[in-house]
Amino acid sequence: MLKFIEVALPVPLRQLFTYEYSLPQPVDEGMRVLVPFGRRQLVGIVVRLSSSPPKGVKCKAALNVLDSKPVLDAPLLQLLRWASQYYQHPIGDVIQTALPKRLRQNKSLTAPQQTIYHAAKDSGAEVLSRAPQQQKLLALIDAAGVEGLSDEVLKSQSEQASIKNVRGLIKSLLEKRLVTQTVVELPLTILESSISSNKSLHKLGPIVLNKEQRTALQNIQDNGDEFHCTLLNGVTGSGKTEVYFSLIDRILEREQQVLVLFPEIALTTQLQQRFIQRFGAHNVVSLHSGLADKARNLAWLAAATGEVPIVLGTRLAVFTALQNVGLIVVDEEHDSSFKQQEGFRYQARSVAVKRASDLNIPIVLGSATPSLESLHNVAQGRYTQVHLRQRAATDKLPEVSFIDLNHYPADEGLSQPVLQALGDNLKRGEQSMVFINRRGFAPVLFCSHCQWVAPCLRCDAPLTQHKHGQRLNCHFCGAVTQTPKQCGQCGEEGLLPLGEGTQRIEQQLERTFPEAKITRFDRDVMASQQALEQGLQAVHDQEIDILVGTQLLTKGHDFDHVSLVAVVNADSGLHSHDYRSTELLAAQLIQVAGRAGRSKAGQVLIQSRHVQHPTLQAVAQHDYQGFAQAALKEREHASFPPYVHLALWRAHSPHPSKALTLLQRTAQMGRRLQPPSALLFDACKSPMEKLAGKYRAQLLISCTDRAALNRWVAQWVAQLEQNPISRSAKWSVDIDPIDLY
Repeated sequence: MLKFIEVALPVPLRQLFTYEYSLPQPVDEGMRVLVPFGRRQLVGIVVRLSSSPPKGVKCKAALNVLDSKPVLDAPLLQLLRWASQYYQHPIGDVIQTALPKRLRQNKSLTAPQQTIYHAAKDSGAEVLSRAPQQQKLLALIDAAGVEGLSDEVLKSQSEQASIKNVRGLIKSLLEKRLVTQTVVELPLTILESSISSNKSLHKLGPIVLNKEQRTALQNIQDNGDEFHCTLLNGVTGSGKTEVYFSLIDRILEREQQVLVLFPEIALTTQLQQRFIQRFGAHNVVSLHSGLADKARNLAWLAAATGEVPIVLGTRLAVFTALQNVGLIVVDEEHDSSFKQQEGFRYQARSVAVKRASDLNIPIVLGSATPSLESLHNVAQGRYTQVHLRQRAATDKLPEVSFIDLNHYPADEGLSQPVLQALGDNLKRGEQSMVFINRRGFAPVLFCSHCQWVAPCLRCDAPLTQHKHGQRLNCHFCGAVTQTPKQCGQCGEEGLLPLGEGTQRIEQQLERTFPEAKITRFDRDVMASQQALEQGLQAVHDQEIDILVGTQLLTKGHDFDHVSLVAVVNADSGLHSHDYRSTELLAAQLIQVAGRAGRSKAGQVLIQSRHVQHPTLQAVAQHDYQGFAQAALKEREHASFPPYVHLALWRAHSPHPSKALTLLQRTAQMGRRLQPPSALLFDACKSPMEKLAGKYRAQLLISCTDRAALNRWVAQWVAQLEQNPISRSAKWSVDIDPIDLY
């Protein structure tokens, strides 16, 4: 019977495309096919099979089926379709995110192969008397015995023996039947991601859990092997990872897989090393954007075939194909990095919970500072909360004190009490960390005569001065220009750098402590994964006295020898229009404070002009739970998430008024469809209207009923796409936005 297939294609259209399928090879959902699309040929994924075509449509024929079995199994395909519908994003683009690079193209994905050479039983080496190079090469292969020589080893040994043109010599030996070759597949665990820096790691045995960890483990296991979401709320240094390990042991005993998500590539090396030490390199693979294409392709294949039981990854790994997953873990679940901010704007934590629910398996969300959404789900009975209130290695959390900048003015960003504490720590031979979440030398270049501020010409934002190279950078669009010598408005000289960034703090510390070894950790210095790994290793090896860094240092790193943390600019999060600002500030300060005192008594000094602010006081008392309960009440009274659900329409255009006009017309459409449980605000210019040369506008909607919101937006999007005005500016919809700017 003639079949038809509905295919998801990598095009920005919210629909499937139907093709006639009359090829002799069997086809199924989740397989890749090559199909004509306009003048191009595209690789797509079969989403549905049908025995009849859509009415009134003449279908083109599919050109080829590229797989013998699905590359995306039914549960994963179902998850991707759900994500497309929930986040209002084209299905073809969503599915593309789940495929490694080779599978997006008309290429196959196979295990790496290796050629093994053996000398024939009756080598007949005497026939080579006039071919000394062939004779020499044959002797190398013969000496390897029954194991033979791989092509890599043969090449290496030939170079040492001064044998040239190995490829030609091998060809001659094969033709004379003096050598045989066998092609074998290598285990997928032999991957660049696992062997590049982990060859010397020694495996650790099971760690003995303390009483609190054992209780937490038992409470999680008591929920059974079916779907249940547990929030593991453990203070920094309480040993959440050891609890994960014990849970994973049980999964591995059942020969199932585990997916572990973490927020930042910066955590990759440390986390992967801990997992390799605990479970062995052959059991662990990582997936993140820092991997080379080849390594990432093979890591995906190792996970998809089930050869590797433990898969570590950043947010995109939530869509990794897995053979038989029995547990999902989301570490640092509060982190905003789990939310994709461009293109397909999914929230990996939410997708992970949905995937666990679909598969009917348990999921654990871990954090020292849980998101308010997760705590709300605990209060609603959807999640179970398990606590770790004590540090595993030390008796107590670090002592937090404030330096009131109203009484102790800061010189170049650092107050005298902070400098004194850093000096005392140096004398004791202990490491210190200075945290300021701002790159560069100074965030503003200012003219004291006319109050001019050096602007970015492509954004509504000031340029940041960077000391090295005497340049001004825009931290929003990336524009770079030389630092001017005169004011761009009045022409006066003597422009002043205002405020502090990591470079200015580093310079002040180098002046004050010339004998100290000081290293800066920000995206300018640690621009590559290799540079970051080397920097972190230097910290662990105690080659650095003072670390100066941004949030790059706050997430999950174990610095055993850091006993003092100084926070430079704590007040920045208290003066934001973002409704999430105090939550982000509290989490950030508690996380950075947690870097101190892992193996000895720790101290945290926070510079502020608002030392009595409730958020800062909660940090000082290590009372995130109390802060969170107060913040949830504020959110409820103000009708903000998690008590309502938001969607944000965004539009941008190089023309000043087109984006706003588009969203004003869009709002008119939406009002005709608006459900009773929803609010639709007026379209307006974005708080930073101009970004990277584009003028931006936004339209916010909220609804107390999540299902009603999704139905409303889906109908709304369908209507807008049919309207010619939709092509007047670029637009998108962000479901559950975390950034309203």
